[in-house]
Amino acid sequence: MGVTLQLLALAALAAAAPPRVELTYFKTRGLAEPIRLALHDAGVAFEEVVVETGDRAEFGEVDWDIAKPEGIASGDLPFGQVPRLSFKDEHEPVHNIVQSRAILQFVGRRYGYYSFGGERSDSVIDMVMSACEDISKAFSSQLVYNDDFEANKKQYFEEYMPQ
Repeated sequence: MGVTLQLLALAALAAAAPPRVELTYFKTRGLAEPIRLALHDAGVAFEEVVVETGDRAEFGEVDWDIAKPEGIASGDLPFGQVPRLSFKDEHEPVHNIVQSRAILQFVGRRYGYYSFGGERSDSVIDMVMSACEDISKAFSSQLVYNDDFEANKKQYFEEYMPQ
């Protein structure tokens, strides 16, 4: 699809009623934070659905111990995991997307962050996303969930952060 057709498609999307978008995740930044940032950057209004486990669930939050089996049974949470993006277009049924990378790619394609340069450009976007995932995983395993934070911090920045 050429750039002109993509711009026309984006203009048509803008003219339509805005979709109803919900992002479901725990009360942390975690895997949902890049999704939040992408939605904000694209100017997409969305509702946050906060889940929490059992007795930790506060007023207005969804009890994950109940929501998870219900979501698996209904197909809304096919892998029993969050984040989940629920996307409801004006003329389409609700589209539930799980897996943070799949959600980011959906947001990217939907709101024009993909395909202005074709497959090669898209592959560069995918490579950068993968590199960010690697950095995030290393950060979590070496720093966040490690008792020896200070000792590992220098090694992390030397090994994993791009120069």
